Amino acid sequence: MNRYMVWVAVAIFVAAAVVGYEILASGSPHPTHLISRTSTITKTVTSTSVSTITKIVTKTRVLTRTFTSTVLVHPKESSPTTSSATLTSSTVSKSRNATRAIIELASRGSQFANVESLEKFASVASNLESFLTSGAYGVAYIFTGSRLYVTVPITTVARAVTQLVSTSSSYSTTNVQVSGIDELDIAKTDGRAVYYATGTRVYIVDAHKLKIASVLRFSDYVRGIYVWNHRLVVVTNPRYVTIFRSLVRTVFPFVAPPTSGIAIYVYNVSDIYKPRLLTNITMSGSYLSSRLYRGVLYIVTQQPVFVNNRFSLPVVGHNVAAPRNIEVLTRGDTYLTILALNLSDLHGKAYVYLVNRASMLYMSKSYIVIASNMYSVYKVIPKIVDMYINELPENVAKQVEKLIKEGRFFEAYSEIVKYISRDLAKLKQFVNRIEEMLKREGSWVRVFVFKVNGLDIEKEGYVDVPGHLTKQFAINQLGKYLVLATVRYRISFEIVKSGYTPPRGSITITIRINQQHEGTTTTKTLTLVLPPPAIHPLPYFVLPRVSLLGVGVYVVDLQKLRIVASIPNVVSNEFVYGARLVGTTLFLVTNRVVDPLFAIDLSNPLKPRIVGFVKLPGYLTYLHPVGRNLLLGMGVEKRSLKIELFNVSNLRNIVEVSKAMIENGWSPALYNYHAMTFWPSRDLVLFPVFVNWRNVGVAVVKYSNSSVNVVTILKELGAQRAVWIGDRVYVLSPTEVKVFDAHSWKCVATIHLQ
Repeated sequence: MNRYMVWVAVAIFVAAAVVGYEILASGSPHPTHLISRTSTITKTVTSTSVSTITKIVTKTRVLTRTFTSTVLVHPKESSPTTSSATLTSSTVSKSRNATRAIIELASRGSQFANVESLEKFASVASNLESFLTSGAYGVAYIFTGSRLYVTVPITTVARAVTQLVSTSSSYSTTNVQVSGIDELDIAKTDGRAVYYATGTRVYIVDAHKLKIASVLRFSDYVRGIYVWNHRLVVVTNPRYVTIFRSLVRTVFPFVAPPTSGIAIYVYNVSDIYKPRLLTNITMSGSYLSSRLYRGVLYIVTQQPVFVNNRFSLPVVGHNVAAPRNIEVLTRGDTYLTILALNLSDLHGKAYVYLVNRASMLYMSKSYIVIASNMYSVYKVIPKIVDMYINELPENVAKQVEKLIKEGRFFEAYSEIVKYISRDLAKLKQFVNRIEEMLKREGSWVRVFVFKVNGLDIEKEGYVDVPGHLTKQFAINQLGKYLVLATVRYRISFEIVKSGYTPPRGSITITIRINQQHEGTTTTKTLTLVLPPPAIHPLPYFVLPRVSLLGVGVYVVDLQKLRIVASIPNVVSNEFVYGARLVGTTLFLVTNRVVDPLFAIDLSNPLKPRIVGFVKLPGYLTYLHPVGRNLLLGMGVEKRSLKIELFNVSNLRNIVEVSKAMIENGWSPALYNYHAMTFWPSRDLVLFPVFVNWRNVGVAVVKYSNSSVNVVTILKELGAQRAVWIGDRVYVLSPTEVKVFDAHSWKCVATIHLQ
């Protein structure tokens, strides 16, 4: 009996620890401080734009730079403290000067002492070994000092708490992939106001007084926004990169500046009538994706290593990523930059990695996963170059070797093809060799895994998985495993004869020139005799052909970073149209002629199995759980928009319960799940709808255990989003916001956008 009581006490303690940890963790993150017992050398450089540079040398001789970045402004503006975003409102005073966000560029050690060594490595480096660690799975307690850390998989308790919070809220949230992790979108609400980004403006609408509180104007297109704890984050795509050029030239004069970037503005919106700009940070590279979790913004960009055949370096704020700050994860030609920014105290850390070009991002509460779709040519082309370089004439071989040294393998490959294409027999042999190598290599997705804890990001390594990821919801975390549904391709080549015949001999061209002067027209004729073209076109071209092989499901151990289970061929010659992990069941929609909905049981991730499927006409692109054993799908059938409800209580016998069709309808929600707004307490979903390719408003769809039906369409031409607060629905379009009563569905107010 005593032993039994001891086990009960232990169980209660474990449950309390897990719940307590989840509740504490859901609060605002604590400010991050760099603690070190080593000496600190501080040097202040004063110029027209004041910056503070702090160098901290740790015991391991790793250099960490902490830069204080100032507000970045449009080149036309003369004042360095004036934001390029202007604020207008009938009662708003002038915006105060922005403060400075402290961004630390995480140092990775002295693996590369200078730019030349990184450039060389970026060109010819081989794959690096990933040093991985494996840990216990389940509930583990790690004592560090006086603080207790609890490492657990996603628990039932955490899911229940998340669901309770989301369903009990009085306003809508953005439809996201992982509950509790927000995603960038053009419309947000915090219950007080509706925040709406359209074009180069962000409107803040007072949800209770039904009027515009303020307007933020930018010189650049607004990609999207976040709202958290009276913080408004605006992400724009700057059209200018002057700030990048000046920074790079100052630090590394011989390095090419980035050619693209994004800007991040953070506002205090405690008073929605007087938003105050807190900081403005720019990042070089093109936007990949972002997430917001527990008050920390994670934003990811990527950019090429070489710009116009010159070596380049990333920039974050006023920080140029020196070679010592860049960590090489694999042979690649792309920089991946991850900025983690605490929205409470505006402290952040930036991380730069050398990787392959990324395709998509997935984030759970413990990991950031970056997926890079890789075609087999990435492996084949270097081998082909090595195989044929000795067969080339000296002048071509030198050109190919020069391109190889610069890491430009595809251009080296093109030079080889140009030479071989002059001989049809050699070209056929060349194509046969490539196809044979492609069969052995295959296409794959390289999955980079990063451990996340607040501002701290640590690389775990990467794993290669067969096939390509084609849908955001085709990658999910299940406990200590990552589940991926990929599409496999076959690449073949076709030799096509050129239909162009170059002219022989000289070319004569007659040019007539008409000139008018004082009503008189004169005509002059010139005759030009040109020599024959010095460059002859290729007699043959090699064209790639891509065909589908099938869909596979793979389970990756996140701690060991290796594939531990798979279903290599769920279905042949088809494509993934929709995917959703619900509990331990992965639902997959594939398509070629009919539309099968598969149910794959992952209750034992090491033994995944197909337990059922149903064939349907048309196709589904989005799946969403809407209740116990109910799955809602959106797709297209017979050129009409369909919303379909399935009973999945018996996975071996999935039943279509009900279906609603909007004839000649279409919705952006088919391919952008952020456009769907769910109202769980009322069993409703709202989304913009087009009829005959005309945007007519927002469809209101109600679902139950036995039916799904379109309640009404809230008329608003050009509707982009719908959010709800209390008993009101706010339909947003580029010109106005219409407010509807959720009982009568009548329009109660129209707010015109300035």
